[in-house]
Amino acid sequence: MASARGDSTALLQRVRRAVRGPARIPPGASVLIGCSGGPDSTALALALHQLAPAMRWRLVLAHLTHEGLRGEQAEQDRDFVQALARKLELEVVTSGVNVPALAAARRCSLEEAGRHARYAFFETGARSCRCGFVALGHQRDDQVETVLFRILRGTGVAGLAGIPARRPLSSAPDTPIVVRPLLAIPRAELEAFLAAAGISARLDRTNLDPAAASRNRIRLVLLPALRRLWPEADRSLLALAAAAQRAREAIEAALEPRLQHALAEASPPAAPDTRTRSATRRRTPGHPTRTPADRPPRCGEQLPASPPAAAHETLLSLPRTTIAATPPELRSFLIREAVRRSSGLQLLERHTQALLHLVEHDTGEVLLHLPHGLQARREYDLLLLERTAAPGGTTGHRQATRTATPVPSPPPRRLAVPGLTVAPEYGVRVEIARAERGLPPAAQRRRAPNCAWLDADALTGQPLVLRHPRPGDRMRPTGLQGTKKLHDIFVDAKVPRQLRQRALVLASGDTIACVLGLRADERLAASPTSRAVLCVRAEPLTLETETDPEQP
Repeated sequence: MASARGDSTALLQRVRRAVRGPARIPPGASVLIGCSGGPDSTALALALHQLAPAMRWRLVLAHLTHEGLRGEQAEQDRDFVQALARKLELEVVTSGVNVPALAAARRCSLEEAGRHARYAFFETGARSCRCGFVALGHQRDDQVETVLFRILRGTGVAGLAGIPARRPLSSAPDTPIVVRPLLAIPRAELEAFLAAAGISARLDRTNLDPAAASRNRIRLVLLPALRRLWPEADRSLLALAAAAQRAREAIEAALEPRLQHALAEASPPAAPDTRTRSATRRRTPGHPTRTPADRPPRCGEQLPASPPAAAHETLLSLPRTTIAATPPELRSFLIREAVRRSSGLQLLERHTQALLHLVEHDTGEVLLHLPHGLQARREYDLLLLERTAAPGGTTGHRQATRTATPVPSPPPRRLAVPGLTVAPEYGVRVEIARAERGLPPAAQRRRAPNCAWLDADALTGQPLVLRHPRPGDRMRPTGLQGTKKLHDIFVDAKVPRQLRQRALVLASGDTIACVLGLRADERLAASPTSRAVLCVRAEPLTLETETDPEQP
């Protein structure tokens, strides 16, 4: 017992050092704590609660229910967080969002949709509760996984720096500050801290399935093997992240005058999209109340949806002279950081290179479509970044596309069946696995918008390949007699013209098996009577989503 108390005291001392150092939270601050109910965020809530009296902090727990994924377990997570708030005598704000529906609307993965919803919820909740800080429970193991994840995928200095201990939540004015006080503490020590306090946190069993997500495979398969071969692997990756962070800070300092000049002419960013279900707060005990229209919402009241983004808004006007005056090896960093500060979007390398090509080589006015409803165009001697659409159109499409000139299509990529194929030229990774239990129920398939289900016996025997649409392509959509031009299918589905040539097609010989995320050919689609079913899962190559802001 004495040892457990000593370990808890040591952990609290490390958290205290963090909030006075890299994850600084000043005395007297109001802090929104993102709490999923899992061990990390629960330990964070408990640690900050124990430090709060001396630091004069006001703490609020915040929980977003991910609907449509885990059923009753998600509701039990919410109940656990509300019970924790009562036990600690803290305020709590809760909300919910249908993640599969959001992923389908944004044409992105479930992981990215959930992350977007969480951070939008934190922004709205922090403003509603008058909190200047949002504390999140990312810990040392998360940092190791993130750095390794980015190395495997390919990244630059900014990506190698890993998860920051402190950063603005968004690019909006007066945005809350995100702090991560647990980044130096391993997951095992947090679990021991909870055990000593007699608290049993919630467990998301999807985190234990290597097949469920790429991060799971890194955490459960790759890292254990790496540690056996190289016991100092964690220490080395963390040292690399720290060195990259120092390099990033030095680069940012050198570029700051140019960045300030580049951002001086940018329009103020629109308010972040925070459209989740209505959020209610309970002061334990208590009841949600209405918000009069003549004042801002108070903490815990119904959180209004943000107004829709303007139909057309210039976020950044970057002179070509500013880019030309920057050393060539730093131009990518300048563009990436200018876009991040003006829009909140973390560009992937392919997007950055497309923008550089647009500035340095193209003539006339050429348009690039970027994720999340943004577009870039060159107009005379300016690179303009504009917001043009609400989520659901071009917003979730991961690949920059050019509308003024055709984009050369990469050659077809043969897919491993079964197996994993990483296709950077198409911006995706495709995993094909045999569905041992056959075709899942329709409700389960709707929760997996990035999956297609094919009848293995119906394939022609020719290789299954990934490619873009070609002129004259036809397929037989499920439920339709006869074939139909792919062009007409896109028109019926209201796929924007500039995105059609970037759609992802699975083909076997001359037969199109499916258009990922849209339709499957009736001849190759799996049915309840299929004896052998293949699950085709496509995910964007987005590790710094992101838009990887900093997974997880």
